Amino acid sequence: MSNEMKTGLARLRTSKQCNVERENAEGAMLGKVWALDSADYAGLARVTKIDVSDEVSDSNLAFAILGKADAQAGAEVLEGIFGAKAPSPDMVSGFIDGAVAIFDEV
Repeated sequence: MSNEMKTGLARLRTSKQCNVERENAEGAMLGKVWALDSADYAGLARVTKIDVSDEVSDSNLAFAILGKADAQAGAEVLEGIFGAKAPSPDMVSGFIDGAVAIFDEV
């Protein structure tokens, strides 16, 4: 592998890690805001039970927030929270972490 290739790959790995950290932090902030401003206790409790050690899907998050499977309503809820219908797994994981931080204070 050439030095140019090694340098390029190292730069991309660093960029990837920075992106993961940025999206996780943004998700955590959104999770805290949601928990404090919009969540009811049951929804917050459901969100805190999502296992973030696995890759979390946005549909799992929508189901936990709503307490039911409703694809249309779930998409609307996620769009309202994230401004996008399909947030990244890193952002969803951060959201859950933020919600858990608030739940732990209740």
